[in-house]
Amino acid sequence: MVKKILLDKLWLWRNIRMIVIDAGNSKVKIAIFKNEKIVKKAIFDTKKCLEHKFIRRVIFEDIEVDVIAFSSVVPEVTDGIISISKELKKKYFDVNKAKNKVLKINYEEKELGGDRLANAVAAYKRYNPPLLIIDFGTATTYNIILADGTFDGGIIAPGIKTCIDFLIQNTGLLQEIPLKYPDTFPGHTTVDALIAGFYYTFSGQMKEILKNVQKHIGSDYITIGTGGLVEFAIRDFPHIIQDEDLTLLGIKMLYGANNER
Repeated sequence: MVKKILLDKLWLWRNIRMIVIDAGNSKVKIAIFKNEKIVKKAIFDTKKCLEHKFIRRVIFEDIEVDVIAFSSVVPEVTDGIISISKELKKKYFDVNKAKNKVLKINYEEKELGGDRLANAVAAYKRYNPPLLIIDFGTATTYNIILADGTFDGGIIAPGIKTCIDFLIQNTGLLQEIPLKYPDTFPGHTTVDALIAGFYYTFSGQMKEILKNVQKHIGSDYITIGTGGLVEFAIRDFPHIIQDEDLTLLGIKMLYGANNER
């Protein structure tokens, strides 16, 4: 019923020109929506977006928009978007302050980040539950939606690139380790051994979590993968559906659900 109400209300905002922003710890994705479709998309390093003048140039200059909808886990980026939006008298919508009007939530709602909620809402609308949504980013998040549309919690684990970077920073003799699939097993150089170690640790983690999700749900479920490392992460998991725009679409849907008239 909730899904039907959301679909019925889409006409209220279908023609609004929107910028949707997903600001993570590593990357910032920016999409321009028109007529319910992404017409342009760009990805920037988050470090570049810490400066307000960069945000102003990339997001606000030479683009006629009515609404900026965003999810951000980076306070400096959040502050930049809000302050410039106010200065230029643009309407903005912060998903982290959005009211959930789509899903039932079995989770401490004040601790549920806007990006995770956006992923869950978009997945619920685009696929048939039960669902598992995996976001491969700085952290790897696994979120469960039951057949009745309940967000039923999840798992948060370190991202594979985060683990690699941490080891390099805290081990004096190691240099940069490429994020790639193992060429050999076992490795016969330190770098090859590390590549194999990281990949099979990450792959084994995924297999164990997927097995436990199956036990928890008690039936078959659809798995959706998103995030910056999704293509790399799911190579050995052909059943996982890649949906790289899931978070952006979810932010837009939450804007619509929170602006029904």
